[in-house]
Amino acid sequence: MKKNDIKQTLKKGLVSNTPYVKICALVNPGSVDQQSTQAAFIVSKKVHLSAVKRHKYQRWMREIIMQQKESLPDNLTLVLIAKPSIREIKDFAQLQKSLSSLLISQKALWKSLSKNKL
Repeated sequence: MKKNDIKQTLKKGLVSNTPYVKICALVNPGSVDQQSTQAAFIVSKKVHLSAVKRHKYQRWMREIIMQQKESLPDNLTLVLIAKPSIREIKDFAQLQKSLSSLLISQKALWKSLSKNKL
């Protein structure tokens, strides 16, 4: 995913929140040849000073998106931004429950947007 795609998604995308993660989603952000869902993950130093911990949160978010990817519409660009409250999570299952429920609730909206764009 290119830096311009991320910027455009953050600027024009639909925003959804969980207590731990902010999700920006944009259908078909410019690249016509893009056929699959793409995702970018942002975990800043505000979340945790330790790079090891930041990378752990990034891996957790990536795994959740990979599990849900088949059911997401094509031409969708997602940017997941970890909030500092993600430090309160003790295990992967807690984040998975929170993020999966948001993804499931937003799927219908994203699919309708993707049909309208095409």
